[in-house]
Amino acid sequence: MDSLPLEILHDVANRLDGWSLRSFSTVNKTIRTAAKPLLWHTVGVAFDGLADLSENVEELTGQLACSPDLHVVRRLRILGKEFIEYRDKVDTLWPLDARDPRDPRDKTNPLSRDPGTPYGPSNDESWIGLAEFIHSLTGLQELDWANSWAVPPCIFDAFSGGRHNRLFIRNLNLKSLQRWPKDGLELSDYDMSLITSPCLYSVTLTQSNLSLFQERLLWNILTLAPNLREVYFKRETPHGRYTIPTMIMGKESGPHRYREAALTCFVCHDPIPVWMFKVFQFRTDFTRLEVLKLLYRTEVDTFEWLVDNVDLSALHTVEICPVLDVDVMRPYSKLKFDILQATLDMFFQSLPTLRSIAIAGYYSLPVVETALSYSSTTLTSLELRVPYGHSQWIFSDSIIHKIADSCPQLQELTIPLRRSLGDEKEVTLYKDLGRLPKLKKFDLMLYCLEEPLLIERHKQDRNIYVLDFPEKWQRALQNTAIDRSLAEEIYALICQSKPVDAFPLEQLDLRVMDDLQELLPTMGIAGVFCLLGSSWRFTSNPADDSSQQRTGKTPRAGHLSCHAQHYANDAREEYISDLKKDRSPRIHGDSTYTTARLDVVKDLFLEIWPGSPQDDWWNGFKSLPLSS
Repeated sequence: MDSLPLEILHDVANRLDGWSLRSFSTVNKTIRTAAKPLLWHTVGVAFDGLADLSENVEELTGQLACSPDLHVVRRLRILGKEFIEYRDKVDTLWPLDARDPRDPRDKTNPLSRDPGTPYGPSNDESWIGLAEFIHSLTGLQELDWANSWAVPPCIFDAFSGGRHNRLFIRNLNLKSLQRWPKDGLELSDYDMSLITSPCLYSVTLTQSNLSLFQERLLWNILTLAPNLREVYFKRETPHGRYTIPTMIMGKESGPHRYREAALTCFVCHDPIPVWMFKVFQFRTDFTRLEVLKLLYRTEVDTFEWLVDNVDLSALHTVEICPVLDVDVMRPYSKLKFDILQATLDMFFQSLPTLRSIAIAGYYSLPVVETALSYSSTTLTSLELRVPYGHSQWIFSDSIIHKIADSCPQLQELTIPLRRSLGDEKEVTLYKDLGRLPKLKKFDLMLYCLEEPLLIERHKQDRNIYVLDFPEKWQRALQNTAIDRSLAEEIYALICQSKPVDAFPLEQLDLRVMDDLQELLPTMGIAGVFCLLGSSWRFTSNPADDSSQQRTGKTPRAGHLSCHAQHYANDAREEYISDLKKDRSPRIHGDSTYTTARLDVVKDLFLEIWPGSPQDDWWNGFKSLPLSS
């Protein structure tokens, strides 16, 4: 292989991943030479204690000394004990246990960053050895500090000499910044030099700091840090142990980035209060904001403030989740819901033409129509999640007609629809989607309940429920039965409805949505829904795409080929496992556990699909065609 041309070997080195590259380069000197910048672009030092740090630094220094590769190292990661487990996912996951005694938020921790508390062993030989190692990396541009220790002065001095260096601090915890400037900031000279350093590029803030001192902490960081480009919040996952960094700020880069700090991206997964926008408006320029994603529980006053105070003329991507602080189904909340809808209407009217819109939470059909009326001609991505409380509009076909008539550039669509068995309008809906010439990806959330089904509990036995309208339940169950044939029929119907010169539909995701909260009191009925729920993904066959480009014709029904993938349903698999063990299955909702009567489940299933096998009868259902 050493006799191959150097260009080919360079190409091979660029195509291999890190582990393959390391293995391959041990047997081929030419590839090893070509791959040096890739192999040693990023190096990491993981340590459990200071003694471990010293050993790892010596080992890494020895590896680099064997071949003169120090000059190709561009990024150095310093991973503490709590980050070692996720060294390969260092950019996405940061484990942190709020009850961990090593947590620097604990005031009893000797490494706590209270005023007057020492930084720890900053003059320890291990830190000095690491500083000397950093100084020897002449091409180093980025330092990723990912541990609960504060950055020692010797480390900061060794790295901050470069003009364009970038410092990433993954656990910034300067408690002295949690004060208002008018009250006096008790920052040491070193802390001030660290926070005002031009090389400070990215910081991650812990959730505990943000819970009580959010405004003043953000205010001070954004005011003092001149070249800060990224701010992350770490929030706990539902498991309560690990945290995920949420990027809420990303400033533009370029030749003028040091003259004007302009916010270009704002993404937040947590509730976003109005004051947070006020802090960012003080420090940054919203006129260049391009992406705004408020993904969780944004209240009406935030949208009102954005409409009245912020110029969003550069915006092209919006994702929002408006929320009410009252139960929307209660009569007295109707006024608040109407106010929220009117505010959202004004919000979309104040925006420029958009390329991407995603809406979830509390919203109504008029809000969607307003958004489409201003951005329909430029819209390439539209995502509509099931609205809370007022979901009747998903049973209407008007929204599909509106999208098909006014969005010629649409490429990706996510929308909830209702299965309407035997209704010719359902066929018309999918044909309308075929009128979108550039539609490539379609995410369909298919709801199967036609209307709220009334349930009456038996007065004598709390475990037996009587259905008021069994024929409606039977119809709902038939609507829920989605097998491959029906999913393929929907996919084929959209593809065949596309014009000859249109883009082919590359992907269809079909998900059956069943509201177990409504079905839970019916015991065995909920079990049948659990057995029927399934999701499918259809992707186009590349051979069909090339054939269409050659002939200019869309494949017909008998010649359409695609790849089908069935997504496993964990709830269904668990339910079937209980059935096979002749055990009454459990179905759980938010906080309720009920036991489904086995005979009720089986009898109802066999009544609808009498041809099902007696053993694995739960696999005997068949979908009815769209136009049946």
